[in-house]
Amino acid sequence: MIIDEWFRKKKSNETVERILRLLKEASKIDKDFQVFCSGSHKYKLNECASGEDVAKFEKRYNITLPDDYKIFLTQMGNGGAGPYYGMYPLKFEKCCHEYEYASRPCKLFPHMKLEDWKAVLRDYDNMDDDATDEEYDRLYNQVWL
Repeated sequence: MIIDEWFRKKKSNETVERILRLLKEASKIDKDFQVFCSGSHKYKLNECASGEDVAKFEKRYNITLPDDYKIFLTQMGNGGAGPYYGMYPLKFEKCCHEYEYASRPCKLFPHMKLEDWKAVLRDYDNMDDDATDEEYDRLYNQVWL
């Protein structure tokens, strides 16, 4: 067990170092923030969350975050640099109702069959252009969160 924990910690440290190095390289290469939405995060991560913050978040929303994500939050940053506009930080207030869906089983899984994928997205794909924000949010949160 000690060897497994040592290996996991070593792997985590290497991953953290690699990601931080790549962010630094990206910021040097894209100094003018020409990559889509990079100007919103500027290749910078937010201040790290504490382990206590993560535990409070999990308890409040009745979820267990993956260990790798907890490492990201506590050793790299609580959101910030990432694809498109960047990664969202953990928040304790509900600006939307999206967190209520977080403790539900995920409808998406690795190696899904095409017919299963289509069934999950059927209502979402067939949504009327005149759908209300509430209808859109309900379907979005059922599929993606």
